[in-house]
Amino acid sequence: MKEILVNPVNRVQIAAGQIMSATTITILQGIIILLAGYFIGMKYSSVITPFAIIVFMIYVGLVFSSLGLFLAYCVKNSQTFQIVSVAITTPVTFLYGVYVPLSLLPTGLQFIALFNPMTYAAAIFRTLSLEKMLLPAEELIAEQFAFEAGGFIITPQVSMFIILAFGILFLFLSTIVFTKVDLSAINRVKGNKDIFQQ
Repeated sequence: MKEILVNPVNRVQIAAGQIMSATTITILQGIIILLAGYFIGMKYSSVITPFAIIVFMIYVGLVFSSLGLFLAYCVKNSQTFQIVSVAITTPVTFLYGVYVPLSLLPTGLQFIALFNPMTYAAAIFRTLSLEKMLLPAEELIAEQFAFEAGGFIITPQVSMFIILAFGILFLFLSTIVFTKVDLSAINRVKGNKDIFQQ
């Protein structure tokens, strides 16, 4: 990353490039999964559905790439980054209703899962893949494509706005921290290891 940052390129463009590269990798992986699903029997009644899924992949890829870039800046040590990555991704992975349905979780964990943006992303992916975006709210809740919180129903459409707000926040934060990174705070020591001095 330091080699990239010393290039005579605008920092905002560097941040955008990092986000776009991570998003591209995510999309390619998603397309491979879509193709594999087709060959094992996943069929769509509309030709628009796979394209809608790919568009949403781009959308989610940009959002979570921004989060990843922000975390990468905040954690200055590569070993620490691995620990932080596991510490964040493990609860996020198991608290979004794919491995364990949210209805089977204790009430407290269900409440926490509503603050996990992956909960909404997974619900939208499932709703798009099963072509159930137009179901009534009651059926969406019953099949866990929508969520109810304090009497308010979070439909897949509302979920998209939640993910958008999350993405805008971290896109803004990652761009800000990227433009303010100070290379003079990096010292070379024995073993070519870099130490960031706070």
